[in-house]
Amino acid sequence: MIHISVEERFWSKVQRGGVDECWPWTKECNSAGYGRFRLGRVAGQSRSVQAHRFAAETATGERIGPGLLILHSCDNPPCCNPAHLRPGTAKDNAADAIARGRLRPLPYEKQQRGSERPAAVLTEEDIPEIRMRLRRGDKQRDIAAAYGVTQNAIKVINLRKGWSHVPDLIAPDTEKVKTRELQPCGTAAGYQRHRKRGEKTCPDCKAAMAAYKRDRDPRRRHDLLPVYLPTPTTNGAAS
Repeated sequence: MIHISVEERFWSKVQRGGVDECWPWTKECNSAGYGRFRLGRVAGQSRSVQAHRFAAETATGERIGPGLLILHSCDNPPCCNPAHLRPGTAKDNAADAIARGRLRPLPYEKQQRGSERPAAVLTEEDIPEIRMRLRRGDKQRDIAAAYGVTQNAIKVINLRKGWSHVPDLIAPDTEKVKTRELQPCGTAAGYQRHRKRGEKTCPDCKAAMAAYKRDRDPRRRHDLLPVYLPTPTTNGAAS
């Protein structure tokens, strides 16, 4: 019985021609036209790979990472000529498709946006209210729970990465937003404000914080120190 290697079995299924010509795969192909090559049984299970990917890895002698695709310079899916193959990302593949006219992005006015998307949960009426709650200081997880969406969906709205086509009902500059007044210097709260902002603490705030700690610590208050009275004796004289 004659045994042949996997590479020999693979190339026997490829119609090889000239160096610059396409080498089409002559066996099984998927619905997109890419060839499928059966490696055999691995760990008790039948395993198959894309024919053009196997051709690229065999030609280079190195395995191409799973995060990379094998791109055709000839735009011929069954071609297995290593000279027509190169690794690339999905972004590179889409750019090649657009440059060669195989993929045309929809115009902006025809793209599905907002509630037109099938998986959309929110509507255009919800977005201004969500933005208002975000400016008011409400937590994103509370807003997400109220509208039945994930916190990441609220984050996208907050960063204006989604639903950007929905305008605000009230301009952010004119809306009354509840803000916490900054505590003045010379108080314990002012001391904390300096520390949170990484600023140099002023002497008035240091003194105020020291007084605050002294008032809260009974060991530092002189008016709360124990008073020792003389012990009375039997003859009435102090000992």
